[in-house]
Amino acid sequence: MARSRVTVKRAPLPRAPKITIRAGIIDGEKRYDDDESVGSIAEQQEFGLGVPERSWLRGWFDEHSPEVRAQAEAYLRDAFEGRRTFEAAAKLIAMLAAASIQRRIRGGQELLPITSPVTIARKQARGFHPPYTPLVETGLLVSSIAGDSEVVG
Repeated sequence: MARSRVTVKRAPLPRAPKITIRAGIIDGEKRYDDDESVGSIAEQQEFGLGVPERSWLRGWFDEHSPEVRAQAEAYLRDAFEGRRTFEAAAKLIAMLAAASIQRRIRGGQELLPITSPVTIARKQARGFHPPYTPLVETGLLVSSIAGDSEVVG
């Protein structure tokens, strides 16, 4: 009995480029009315430097990293299969992460409640009413959260 052999050659997969995705306060030089930078306020809140720690970034990452990884894998699979570019996939992942961080802050429930009498008085003076959402007073911190990406190779 004769055997025949068929060899199918696959086109090689494109080499994966190096992709860097960032989400958070990327440009921290914006300033509040009192000339405090958004970056320094974000750092104060994230690490509790003189105020109660409200981990708006590390807490988000701990909570959402499996979801972000799944989204990233799906978008990068699309890029390998030619349905989108690696640049578009990386930009989409970064934008989705930034939007998710903003939603977490606006929701406020995962962050420590506001208990400082100074903060409560400041919020009342600006017309806010209980329950106070931590990290949201002027909206500058939340609107400064962005995502960006870099694709090399």
